[in-house]
Amino acid sequence: MGKRTENEIRTLSVASVIFSCHQNPNSNLHKMTSIIEEIMNKRPGTNLIVFGQMSLGWYDPASMPEYHKEISMHLSYDSLGIISEQASKFGVYICLGFSEKDEGFYYNSQVLFDRFGDPRSVHRKFNLSPGERKCGYHPGTAPFTVTGILGKKTVITTLADLSNFSTVTRIAMSRPEVVIVPLVENIDARSVVPRFMARAFDAWLVTANRYGIEEDVSWNGFSFISDPRGRIVRESVGKSDFLLQDMSFPGRNILLSLPRGILVRLPLPLMAKAWKKELSLILDKR
Repeated sequence: MGKRTENEIRTLSVASVIFSCHQNPNSNLHKMTSIIEEIMNKRPGTNLIVFGQMSLGWYDPASMPEYHKEISMHLSYDSLGIISEQASKFGVYICLGFSEKDEGFYYNSQVLFDRFGDPRSVHRKFNLSPGERKCGYHPGTAPFTVTGILGKKTVITTLADLSNFSTVTRIAMSRPEVVIVPLVENIDARSVVPRFMARAFDAWLVTANRYGIEEDVSWNGFSFISDPRGRIVRESVGKSDFLLQDMSFPGRNILLSLPRGILVRLPLPLMAKAWKKELSLILDKR
């Protein structure tokens, strides 16, 4: 038999990392490599590893503006080559957040390295928090970025960028197969926020967050993975951890996927008011 093409791949294996950050970016990079190696040793077939937003340092831009500018870096081999090498070594896609400096501007960015170690896509956060604006960050050009992982249409965005319903609708109508939402928020696992997100896109949804105490800020680490039926299939809170999940793609038969998508999203209008209220409370804290 011939070699299967990327578009014929029926399963992607993903790892979502709940990461405890050091203040020093180099310490975080070396810690990431250890976690990546641990994941790949535990599950060698892993295709995608996701870290949360701003994973190379502490996060409190309103109170620590100079620190955030000091840890900002240009996307290059000199800055993130160690992650590029891991992606190439294991043949795995790696998505991580960092404070990016480009031509004198600062961005809250999420880069996706492909399995050859090349930066496939960069999403720059569009809807900045008050603290990020105060710190001097600039918004990206769009609230979500469309890319591909082994032939599967993938969207990268942030929770803040999903606060506009038109963005949620546009993503859903683009019919992605995977949605990646790196987090830098404290979310109540019992709230409507994760349940709304799980139902919104008729796609696999992967989040990744941070955990621990960073000076005066405490992060609960809540992260989850949900399937196209709107079910949360993996979740973690209150610890450093990583979630492992095989994401299956049996093929998109519109006669089957359209009714499923309608049924999954049917409760969304009833959840919308609570979603908007709880999301505002979460985002206003940052």
